[in-house]
Amino acid sequence: SSCLPNTRTGVLQKIREWVDEHDSHPICWLTGVTGSGKSTIAQTLAKDYAANGTLAGSIFFLQAGTLRISTARFFLTLAYQLAVAVPSVQALMQKPFKRDPSFSTKRLEDHFTQLIYDPLVALKQPISPMIVIVDALNESEDKDGIMKIIKIISKALRNDIFRLRFFFTSRESHHLETQFRESTAKSVTTRLVLENWDAHSDIRVFLQFHLHRVRKTKHRLMMQLPELWPSTADLDELVSKSEGSFIWASTLVKFVDDGIPHDKLQSALNAHAGLDLLYCKCASPAIQQPNFLFIMGNILLLRTPLSIRDLGLLIGLRPDEIIEPLQGNRSILVIPHDNNQAIRPFHASLRDFFMDRNRSKGLFIDPAGIHFGLVLSCITTIPKCLSENGNQGDSSNATVYAFSNWCYHLNLTL
Repeated sequence: SSCLPNTRTGVLQKIREWVDEHDSHPICWLTGVTGSGKSTIAQTLAKDYAANGTLAGSIFFLQAGTLRISTARFFLTLAYQLAVAVPSVQALMQKPFKRDPSFSTKRLEDHFTQLIYDPLVALKQPISPMIVIVDALNESEDKDGIMKIIKIISKALRNDIFRLRFFFTSRESHHLETQFRESTAKSVTTRLVLENWDAHSDIRVFLQFHLHRVRKTKHRLMMQLPELWPSTADLDELVSKSEGSFIWASTLVKFVDDGIPHDKLQSALNAHAGLDLLYCKCASPAIQQPNFLFIMGNILLLRTPLSIRDLGLLIGLRPDEIIEPLQGNRSILVIPHDNNQAIRPFHASLRDFFMDRNRSKGLFIDPAGIHFGLVLSCITTIPKCLSENGNQGDSSNATVYAFSNWCYHLNLTL
């Protein structure tokens, strides 16, 4: 989703100034802590620049979502988007595939040079500067691949004739710091730190807007409440408790909306500040549910999401046995109505919370134990489904997952 009107105005203005200043560095790297709103900013920019025709492409690395971009296909994906945005490069992009039908399997360097760099540089009518938006670099499992992508792009951008600008977002991480500090990237990169812009006033706007919507949709439950809800004092306290985290504010709204709103709001006000304690408040009632932590752990640690039905086939539970223990956690999980869709966390930080004993305490999920259980589930699923279906070609997504990922989970138990 995009930023609400009149929020994040300072950082958005700074980024737009970077885009418009032709003498500025061609890479802008925005860093920020978990839940600070980096992806929302990236989505806002992608929407705005697509509307005015200057978006060359956008790629979002989503750890918790249903879509995962492979680093091996990064430039192929970008080239496709660029061909749509700049039709005049399409004929030039087709040449590598005509020369070599297996071109899609070539190296990243070949993809970039022959599909993006050479076609743009060869245009008789140079394009106006366009922007590429790449969100959440840190969410990719392939650290080496990401570092290679940054290096390839940085090297190309030292040539002024190559008229693309790249906007990256990520959490702070050692391997990204190392790559962006490397001389090639450093000389073409402007870094922005999101925490340099105070988010508290924006969070106030966010909470006012969404809690007003809660009141409108649940007005029958709240008819006896004062017109001003939440009160100014309560709103002040909520903003303070958020500690500048948009994911805290978003989780709070979902928590309040999942039940009797004024009771849930009071419960949140009585809790201590911070995202971890809000996650505890949301998840703790479910600890008595059978298999709650087991199911949550499997959802969070699957290499790629599985539908509710396929997850059940893999771990030996019926769909209703998966859904029921999670029903009270709709403030932190997206639980679809269709068993052919996947349950997923609202934010990647949920996985970090449950897998850290110091943060989650009694809600701790041991990653090695879950991965070991998934190894056993994979080994059990493969022959069972083969015997039912007769051959691998007729196998369910659960079987395909088991074949492809048992070794991945085994490595993570060691």
